[in-house]
Amino acid sequence: MRRIPFLLLPLLVLLSGCNTPDPAALAQMCPTTAVLYQASTVSKLAPGGRAPANVILTADMAPALLSCDYDMGAGTVNVDLRFDMSVMRGLAGTGTRLLTYFVAVIDPAGTMLSKRTFDRDVALGASNNVTISEEVEGTQIKLANNRRPIEY
Repeated sequence: MRRIPFLLLPLLVLLSGCNTPDPAALAQMCPTTAVLYQASTVSKLAPGGRAPANVILTADMAPALLSCDYDMGAGTVNVDLRFDMSVMRGLAGTGTRLLTYFVAVIDPAGTMLSKRTFDRDVALGASNNVTISEEVEGTQIKLANNRRPIEY
């Protein structure tokens, strides 16, 4: 697996369909999420190349859990998500390091509708591994005309 020298953990929110057009049922359902395979594990490196001695940290992102609220009158879906990241300190890892990730919303045609970037400080202490939990609230999806929320 290819490691990237900068840390950008993307979380791709793919909103998929279901065949239930009942608005009451829609309020009980949430879309599906996906973590980009090619970037679900990344390493942050110190200057000097890709040698093991230069690895500051390696982070793995787990799939997200979603909660959503459909506003059929406004034609929007508000999504809150929670996910864990496992961070392993490398040989060059000390102090607090910045972890950057983004959340993107993709429509059924594969077009990116929105992208939000987030930063998280991670303390690289005595423990070699740490799990951190992130919550991203308020991702709003404006539905296109003649589109149902379940199509995203």
